[in-house]
Amino acid sequence: MRISGVAQRLVVALAVVFPLHSQPPAQTLFNRVRQKVVESVAHAADLTCTESVSRFNYLPLKWAGCSNVEPPLADLRMQSNDRLRLDIGVAKSSEMYSWHGETTFNELGLEDLVVYGAIITGTFSSFLAAIFRDARGTFRFESTYSLNGKAVSEFSFAVPRDKSTWEVRDRTGAKAIVGYEGKFVVDPDTADLLSLNIKAADVPGTLACCGIRIGIEYQMTPLGAVMFLMPSKVESVMLLPDGAQSRDRIEYSDCHQFVGNSTIRFVASDSPTAPSPAGAAPEHELPPGLTLRIRLAAAVDFNSNWLGDLVTGSIEEPVYGAKHKLLAPAGARVTGRLIRMERVEAPAAHTEIGFDWRRLESGSATYRLAAHRADLAVTSRGPGWGLNSTSLADRLPVTRTFTLEGERTRLDADFVSIWLTEKTPRQETPGGRASHR
Repeated sequence: MRISGVAQRLVVALAVVFPLHSQPPAQTLFNRVRQKVVESVAHAADLTCTESVSRFNYLPLKWAGCSNVEPPLADLRMQSNDRLRLDIGVAKSSEMYSWHGETTFNELGLEDLVVYGAIITGTFSSFLAAIFRDARGTFRFESTYSLNGKAVSEFSFAVPRDKSTWEVRDRTGAKAIVGYEGKFVVDPDTADLLSLNIKAADVPGTLACCGIRIGIEYQMTPLGAVMFLMPSKVESVMLLPDGAQSRDRIEYSDCHQFVGNSTIRFVASDSPTAPSPAGAAPEHELPPGLTLRIRLAAAVDFNSNWLGDLVTGSIEEPVYGAKHKLLAPAGARVTGRLIRMERVEAPAAHTEIGFDWRRLESGSATYRLAAHRADLAVTSRGPGWGLNSTSLADRLPVTRTFTLEGERTRLDADFVSIWLTEKTPRQETPGGRASHR
């Protein structure tokens, strides 16, 4: 049931300043909310948190055209799902990411860490900064009503495309700035922001995207000596031209303030020129064209692992470089990350598990590496064939993923696979707030 609030809708214009005693109630409430949000955004610059994302992709039961109207889940069927875990850090209201447990954040966008699927960023603090601190749009008081027995107030807002900084990148690689609009609900007694709902508006026809919706719920959380506006629950929906739909559910946990002697390092992701940690031995590049037989040190299972998890193994045979120089003996440790961990239900059930091997440790030496699967070539020619063969690397299909048919979801410990090293790529820093690949 709705409780009467301000009788007439009020456009909240930040450019107009009233003496506090003469401000309409909605304007006064909005100013209080904005002040608390801006203070929270400022505090976010000292935070790092763990971000856990569950992603679900759906196909329509029958073909549907492009529409920004969200269909009910009953009209869809599950296509695939996965989950990923990252660390997020905020610097000057800009969100940066790394895989969970890494010691540095990188300057690449989240879509460059997660190379497939729908990605939404900005839900931690960037949207709050754009809407409340930068005040790029217009605001309107809607009403005050009862929610779970408590009076709440609702405002709407709109940010036109020419004032927006929200970039959407679709699965074809096309990207464009979109406008957005939505509503937010506040506690009129405490001026706490309770929820924020954002909807993409004025989406260019050049994008293979029909619409995006983001819903965020908040709670005030003590962190050190301050109270921070923590996103407690985030859900995003991306609508695609064929009626398909991608949904993300995001949770934040284990947030810390970095004060005193604590530091956060921001570097280009795995950049060949990135500095080594203090006291660490310098890293060398493992030459391309080397064959590695890698045995997993522990099982990898879709039901227990997360995309982005650290994965370790060891090489089965010695690795030699130029002039038959021993680079690493058998048993040397290899480390990397899971870059694909997806359960696919349609059109045929299977599980996809992908690896990104990054380092080979040999005594006091550490080698940076990049590699793709070379199973077919090694199986047909023998385990020693292909050493230093760059032409082999050119001919093989580049894949880092294993496909487990049917209900299989697990690669056991001691699983051995064959890899061919390639040149470590140098990555540049792109932009991006929302993407789908």
